[in-house]
Amino acid sequence: MPLSMKLVVLFSLLLLILIALSGSTLLRAAYSLFIVLVGISLFSSQEPLRQQLEVYRKELDRMNRICDELDQNTKIIVQTDLELTRTQEALDKKISGLYALHGLSKRILSVRSVAQLCQLITEATVATLGFEKAILCITDPEAGTRPAAVAQSGLEPDELTKPDLSRLLEMVGQPVLARGEPLLFAGAGSGSTPAADRALQRISTLAQMRSFAAVPLLLKGRPQGFLLAGTNPPYPDLEQSDVELTSILMSEVGVA
Repeated sequence: MPLSMKLVVLFSLLLLILIALSGSTLLRAAYSLFIVLVGISLFSSQEPLRQQLEVYRKELDRMNRICDELDQNTKIIVQTDLELTRTQEALDKKISGLYALHGLSKRILSVRSVAQLCQLITEATVATLGFEKAILCITDPEAGTRPAAVAQSGLEPDELTKPDLSRLLEMVGQPVLARGEPLLFAGAGSGSTPAADRALQRISTLAQMRSFAAVPLLLKGRPQGFLLAGTNPPYPDLEQSDVELTSILMSEVGVA
């Protein structure tokens, strides 16, 4: 409180004491008038303060809006940076995969038996292309979908018993060989329909792969086998680029 206000309040108190002691009606009327004048004076003196507070409030609102805009811009920048990083990682993965396929194609052409070819492909899928598990099945062209050659890499010896393996090959082979199109399962909920998602989930459970891709092997335009490759955490879930990469690999196998 300013010194002048303190003096006014002190003077008012002294005047009030004098009025109480004297009991004069005139002094009481004068005191009432004085109080009214003091009130008006106090009200007038507070107006600049209120105006200043209003200016401060508007400035604070403006600063809050600026902070909100900066926060939104920061989120956009971070999101853009994350998207660029993911794009760069995807490009690096695709480039490294293509380099790996280029070296692998020379080894494929030097193989002289189907069994050696299957084992080479599954081992290279795990060791070179970055998948955790791989199963390659080539069917007998004279016996429909019956496997003529099967090879695997990345699976434990007892991970899939023979009945389970036969069931898995049948579950994957039915849609892939019937349509000649790849399957991609990138975790629960990735199917296009609930029925398709449940079928892919059953394959995922049986194969013990959280995410997988099944790509057909085409011989003279006809599906004659498939490559099943998948991952589990901490490996990342598969994407469409993984399907493209394994499709190129299966084209090489078809040529061999």
